[in-house]
Amino acid sequence: MAWRRKAKDSGERPRAPQTGRPSANVFSYYSGDRANNQRASGGAAGRDGLETAQRERGDTSLLVKLPFLRFKYVPTIIAVTIIILSFFYLFSLNTDPRIIVLPESAPAYHTKTEYEQAAAALLASSPLNRTKLSINTTKFRKDFISQFPEAGSVNIALPVMGRRPVVTVEVMPPAAVLSNASTSYVLDTNGRAVLLLSDAQSSLTDGLPKLQDESNIPLNAGKVVLDKAALAFATEIFAQFKAKKMPIQSIIVSILPNEIHVKPEGVPYYVKFDDSGNARSQAGAYFATRAYLDAKSITPAEYIDVRVPEKSYYK
Repeated sequence: MAWRRKAKDSGERPRAPQTGRPSANVFSYYSGDRANNQRASGGAAGRDGLETAQRERGDTSLLVKLPFLRFKYVPTIIAVTIIILSFFYLFSLNTDPRIIVLPESAPAYHTKTEYEQAAAALLASSPLNRTKLSINTTKFRKDFISQFPEAGSVNIALPVMGRRPVVTVEVMPPAAVLSNASTSYVLDTNGRAVLLLSDAQSSLTDGLPKLQDESNIPLNAGKVVLDKAALAFATEIFAQFKAKKMPIQSIIVSILPNEIHVKPEGVPYYVKFDDSGNARSQAGAYFATRAYLDAKSITPAEYIDVRVPEKSYYK
């Protein structure tokens, strides 16, 4: 044949085709296509499996890969945020309390503004006082009364819906002024030192009995410095003399037990009283004795003693 003759003429040996083996061109084309298909199908299956696994375990990275899911949860996130903020607002407190002073005609130890400023400072002194759940109302009362001893009671009310607490201050009335060698204090009806006389307005102390303490025990604000019964007795004696229009120069709380000395104005003597007895009856005994001595033109030089019921002595 021609090709054989041509090979024979050229002196080259013809290459015999190899059976069962495809040509290089055919092998490259089909094998590459199959490999690509396998990789493509394997990659798709892998992605499907990964996304399924992520969905099963709630992987949030889907929110990044699938942006539309983020918008799906926005209303829920906003609602939860509003609820949380409303909760904190509802249970929070501001530090600007409203002050109610009782009684309405309370004596002017301090102004209402001073009470408001002090209460606000106490509330602002601790972060625990900023919420209704953590505020220490007991400590607030104690600290407020320590600063204002005239407050017989202090109540702080926390509003259910609002944020502004209401502080009610019940003020004790002043009873007397007690002085010793070093200082003078206004006393309330319990015998407690509530305000320095130097800090008190004249309208607060006008008309109060002035007592002199011979014991010289230190007078401290907020402390009971005179027995309540002795104070009540002295103020009653003062009232009885005032009713008789007999001015008093001084009332002395003696260092002797249960003894009070009253020095009337215009006479050289003082009167001995027993503060464990009845103030009115002893005052009545003195008035009767004085009238009798004045009628006799007798003036005691040192004292008149009316401590024994229905009897009186003078010297």
